[in-house]
This record gives sequence, C-alpha cells and structure tokens, in this order.
Amino acid sequence: MSNLETRLRETFDRVAESTDVTRRINEIIHVRRSRAVPGFAVGLAAFTFVVAVFAPLLLGGSPASDVAGSPSASGVTVDPAWLTVEPEDIAAFNRIPLPGNAPRAALRSEKIWCFYEDARPIETHVTNVDVDEPVTAEALTSTCATTESATGLESPPQAATICRGVFDSPAYQEWIAAAETTVISGDVAGPKPGFPVILGWRSDCISERLDTSPNTVTLTTDLSIDAINRARQLELAVIGAASQTCLSHDQSEALAAAVVDKLGQDWMHTVLRSIPTTAGPCFQPSLDQQWGWVVSHLIRDDHAGQTDSTTDSTIGPTDP
Repeated sequence: MSNLETRLRETFDRVAESTDVTRRINEIIHVRRSRAVPGFAVGLAAFTFVVAVFAPLLLGGSPASDVAGSPSASGVTVDPAWLTVEPEDIAAFNRIPLPGNAPRAALRSEKIWCFYEDARPIETHVTNVDVDEPVTAEALTSTCATTESATGLESPPQAATICRGVFDSPAYQEWIAAAETTVISGDVAGPKPGFPVILGWRSDCISERLDTSPNTVTLTTDLSIDAINRARQLELAVIGAASQTCLSHDQSEALAAAVVDKLGQDWMHTVLRSIPTTAGPCFQPSLDQQWGWVVSHLIRDDHAGQTDSTTDSTIGPTDP
C-alpha cells in the first residue's frame, strides 16, 4: 500500500476501535428521517474518518485521451492486451499470496462499506465471487451479511439497501491541499464514480448521509454495478500486464491514461510528485474506486525484489 493508504487505514482502524456505530441516538450516532421531502439529506453521523490526502490540482485544459494501440503524449505505445483480461492475467492474479484467510486476493475496485443497526461498520472487499466473474447485487449484500460484525449480532440484518457513496467536496479539497500528486486529467470538482455502501436496513439512501469529520459521504441510489465490474476488469487486466511485463513509469502512465479514457470522465488520472529513481523499477496503475482516481506506483524493483503488493489486503476498520 502507498503511504497515503497506510496513514488512512491506521486512522480508520484507530477510530473504529473506539467508535460504537449504532442507529440509536447517542453522542456518536444520530439518525434522523426526512418527512417525505424528496432529495432532502438528513444526517446519519457515523464514525470519525480522518482522511490523509494527496495533491494540488493542476488542470491543463481538456483531458488527453490515450487510445490503446496508439502512442501516448509521452510517445509510449499502449499494448491493447494490457487492457483486456486474458487467461494468463487470471492465472497471474490467482498466484498473488492470499491476505489472511481470504479465499483470494482482493481488487481495490471491490471495496465496500457495510453498516449495521447495532454493530460497528466495516470496510471490506467482495471476495465471494471469482475474480473473473461479475459482481452482483446479491454478492454485495451477502458479503456484508457474512462479516464478523454481522454474524456476531443477536439478530443479523433481515434487510439490506445498496447505496452509492461519494466523498463530498471538502474531502477532495483537502486532498488537493496535501500536495502529493498532480491531477493530469479529470475534474476534481466533477461527478465521481462512487463506491458501494451497504446499509443493514431498508432505506431510500438519499434520506441518510454519513457525516464524518471533517468529511461527508453522501448516499444516493444510483450505484452502477456494471461500472464497478468494468473497473474490476480493467484492474485485473493491468495487474496481469504488470505481473508479466516490467512496465516502466512512462508505460504505466500511458496505461493509466488509457484506463481512465475507458472508465470515463468521472475518473481522474493522477501522478505522484515523487517518482522513485531506483534501478529497474516496475510500475503498475492502481484504480481507487472510492476516490475515483488512477495512479501509477512502484510495485517491484527487478534488482531488489518486490517492493509493494499489487493489491491491498482485505482488512476492515475494526480489525487489529
């Protein structure tokens, strides 16, 4: 994981350990329902989630579009095979060491948040389907229904609601201010793809909101599972490409641009301001479904061995 993800997860774990998330009114959680006012979002204050963030926005006009098989702005040609899932890509992914007792390694585009009426929330990954099979609505809800938080309840959730979560503008502004990355393409103030948030009760999503400090996650009903599966396919393809080919930084950046082009204008192509200069570095684009960006990072050095994993592990906010 990157330094950002490490800091973010440490904060997420630390706060969740001291936060009891319920829907009862207390000093931590407040649930209010709107009185049939369409679109009126009222607060569901959840656990504190302090986001460590990236970088200043440097928008240089309209995003450049890299097409697979054609030269990118840096003159690097993207191999069309890098954007398609081949049997060898699946085989390479399945060779990734398993995190803990998980049935398989997890993709970053498979992250979901699970919330319960009388248990702490958890961040996890959908791993109850094969990596080459599409995620379904049932897979999302069953993942949350079978977590340790859910199975430990006296009365497991009898209903589930699938929402689309999106971080509000202040979270992105703080990310910009951290000055660790540069936005190459995409609008930081524009729409974002969002990520699955599963509520362990019936809800219309829009009448509830996850108020965090200092950021807010807004819920809507328009989660596109097709879009998530498209991101999963592209992530699997680039992991396979990077595992079989030592991609230079320029190659990885060209591939990242092509991935963003396929994902659509809701996504951003970002670049780390500090690029490793070690001999023989191998890079890989990483997709972050929650924030809606694609960024290249160092995954290994052929002279020094593996330096980073291609995926992060399935660790929820309440795990040690």
